[in-house]
Amino acid sequence: MDTNDVSDVPQFIQMLERQKEILKMSAAFAGKRPERREPLATLVFRHLQHLQRKATPNQYSFQTSFITEVYPPSTAPFESLTPLFIRDLTLQTHHRGRYILLRTATPPSKLTGIMTTVEDERGDGELLALYNQDERLDPEHIIPKDTVCLVKEPYYKTTSNGTYSIRVDHVSDIIFLGALDSRIPLNWRNSQVQNWSAEKWREHGNSAVRSGNFTKARASYTNALSCPTDDQELLKIRNNRAYANLKLGRFDEALKDADVALQLCPTDEKALFRASQALYELNNFQESLSYLQRLVERYPENASAQKELSRTKLRIDEEKHATFNFRQMLDTVDKETTSLDCATYIGPITIKESKGRGRGVFLTRDVKAGDLLLCEKACAAKHSLDSKSRISLVINTNTSRMTKGEQANVISQIINQLYQNPSKTHSITSAYSGSYQTVKEIEVDGEPIVDSFLVEKIVSLNSFGCPISSAKEFRDYRKMSQGQDSEKSGHDSSGYWVFSSHFNHACIPNVSRSFIGNFMIVRAAKDLASGEELTLEYVSAHLNEKERQKKLSSWGFICDCKLCHADRLTPKEKNQKRAALMKTVVAYFKNSEQWYASGTVTKSHLDKIVKILNDLEATYVSPAFEQPRFKLLSPYLEVIRIYRNLNLPREVIAMAKKALSSLGFEIQTVADRLRVTSGPGLFRSDFTIEMFLHLASAYGYIGNKKFRDDLVGYEKKSKGEASC
Repeated sequence: MDTNDVSDVPQFIQMLERQKEILKMSAAFAGKRPERREPLATLVFRHLQHLQRKATPNQYSFQTSFITEVYPPSTAPFESLTPLFIRDLTLQTHHRGRYILLRTATPPSKLTGIMTTVEDERGDGELLALYNQDERLDPEHIIPKDTVCLVKEPYYKTTSNGTYSIRVDHVSDIIFLGALDSRIPLNWRNSQVQNWSAEKWREHGNSAVRSGNFTKARASYTNALSCPTDDQELLKIRNNRAYANLKLGRFDEALKDADVALQLCPTDEKALFRASQALYELNNFQESLSYLQRLVERYPENASAQKELSRTKLRIDEEKHATFNFRQMLDTVDKETTSLDCATYIGPITIKESKGRGRGVFLTRDVKAGDLLLCEKACAAKHSLDSKSRISLVINTNTSRMTKGEQANVISQIINQLYQNPSKTHSITSAYSGSYQTVKEIEVDGEPIVDSFLVEKIVSLNSFGCPISSAKEFRDYRKMSQGQDSEKSGHDSSGYWVFSSHFNHACIPNVSRSFIGNFMIVRAAKDLASGEELTLEYVSAHLNEKERQKKLSSWGFICDCKLCHADRLTPKEKNQKRAALMKTVVAYFKNSEQWYASGTVTKSHLDKIVKILNDLEATYVSPAFEQPRFKLLSPYLEVIRIYRNLNLPREVIAMAKKALSSLGFEIQTVADRLRVTSGPGLFRSDFTIEMFLHLASAYGYIGNKKFRDDLVGYEKKSKGEASC
């Protein structure tokens, strides 16, 4: 929703067709062994050369993630699998019922995925390609040279450049073996560490922590736990592994480690603190508070605990009473800080079945326009900070849908959240109600199973394009629009909000959304009654009806709202005339900034454009409350701004009323006061808010303070949205 869909861009269509052709050619080799496999030494040499080339910084980066053949993750217990070797692998094949034991022969390289060269016990080599690994971690920390791993039911395939690789799309399909794992062949084992004590392994882990390698530290602490030792040493190891797990985002495991430590010593200071931190990161603020209260009661001098106690109480207040400081949130976000430390507030809304539409979001009480309904923290979000030098693209060859931006990163984030914190699984995966059949099993051999392709489907249908700040985006866009169609292109930045993903579509929605960093703020766009279903727009109403329906087809439905119906009734010749007139309008305003500077723009100039706007109004066949004139919004605003610069308040008033009327608003005078009745979307965007502010300012300029105050009152209903 509002993501940067580039499915119609010729440059990317060529890439899609080329990939489909490669897949078709690869299918011819299915089930066959490669005619010639390169020796391990050649593969290693080529990979090291590639690493040397990558060491030279490149000004531009273009990453493409292809969603090609969809296949389920392995659900087989390890004991049920039988081994195979590299020379046994056949192309384009999922080797079900088998596993392959590998050791890395080179350091890893990061492209779209993590690439490294591996060998098997017989000395044969091949390329290993890991996808959807944790983007926060250095690839050297994930799979350094000499790592021993098992790939369950390996997928062997040809690559786009004609070589071969063992490809792992599901993070749960690869098992990284610890140094003491009995499945490691004797000749691959590190003999120096086989007899280390638990204390020695803990010290080894501590050294890794000091160097910032928390993956290595966690593995060392896990090895320490497999060694015989006393309770005092166990307490240290559990606390240390809890710390490493916190740093790795493995909050479920951190909580388990801390709770085991508390069983060994119920008042342990570190264990209480780490349990509270894990619960805080899992958004379980109330339970986090209970651990902190135990901690400060036992250790009142612990300043960090006191600070965390205050912070957690703030989150609980936000969660219950929506006590957000939106101004402070706005001041905090920038290109370096896009993740805010706040709680999710769910207001008078609930999720339940919507007739013929799956699940939807409904009101539980009456609300007024501008009321806060939801302030939700993203499950995963990635903001694109440099879309010119770094381009990321997701190409789905099955649906022919292509999205430019950070969607691939969001998919990877969620996959790793599910793998690292399986307690989140139900809340995230329950959003999907499509036809894709995922596996029923949720874990095997004590480890979670994650279906990467299910996550891709969830994100592709439920992610939102999102600016770092809606308020800043609006200010920047005002500077650039200059009379053009006020529809903004989709965002390269992307995020997934679990609760918000349940809103159904309407071309004219009854709620509005805005963003501050990784938070989505949803407010009522008009007065609404208890029991009403709440809707957001999946695609922009500024598009014509055919364009909207084409984009909505990705969600598998045809919209038949009043706007779509009215647009279908519009004769072809009127649509053609509207398009031609809009070109004239855009050309007219193209140099409006220079007009302001030179002082050459006059009221007579504007009379011409007002005439064109009147002609544009005539191209609509239905009343504005059924067919709002969204395409005229930006031209109207530009005329209003020019009138204001020319100090023509009465013209501002007339044009602002006309513009608001074109959106379905009614502004009437009742007993010397101004009354606004809502159209289909009262305060539905920052542009309508700006119109009300211009109108209020103009009334104030001519001395009508009553009307000014009435309009300011309406504007304040949406103050929260405007500030976001």
